[in-house]
Amino acid sequence: MKLYEVTKAVEEIQVGVSMGEIDKEAAKDTIDSLFPVAEDKGKNIAAVVQNLESDVREMKAAEDRMAKRRKASVASIEWLKNYLLENMVALGWEEISCPEFTVKLANNPPKVEIDDDVEIGNLADDWVTVKTTTLPNKKALKEALESGIKIKGIRIVRGKRLKFA
Repeated sequence: MKLYEVTKAVEEIQVGVSMGEIDKEAAKDTIDSLFPVAEDKGKNIAAVVQNLESDVREMKAAEDRMAKRRKASVASIEWLKNYLLENMVALGWEEISCPEFTVKLANNPPKVEIDDDVEIGNLADDWVTVKTTTLPNKKALKEALESGIKIKGIRIVRGKRLKFA
């Protein structure tokens, strides 16, 4: 019997008792016999959850190690590219060739560079983009609701979660 089947059976028995269709004593005996089954199923599920959480922690640690290696490789690539670029420019070389590849200097597209002392507010409106983000302050809303203020469409909710000890 699966856990949801045990739960459904207990619920059906409780409904039968409330409707007067099932004797309370018989219902109690049946429910008492189902609870150990449900408890075993619950323990088995909790054990699977803990094993999976352990696997996830190990995967996360491996991902973190790989990300660290990837970031180090990316940093090395960038450093080596900059090193090569600086030295090719300094030596006046436009390209380096070998049978496997060719490396050439290329011009980047033009870009706008703004000095730190430029006051953005003094630029014409066509030259400025204004971004505004409005977000609810959930901490302040929670404090207001907890103090008794009613706010339409906003409420404090509390769900349930599993806590493994």
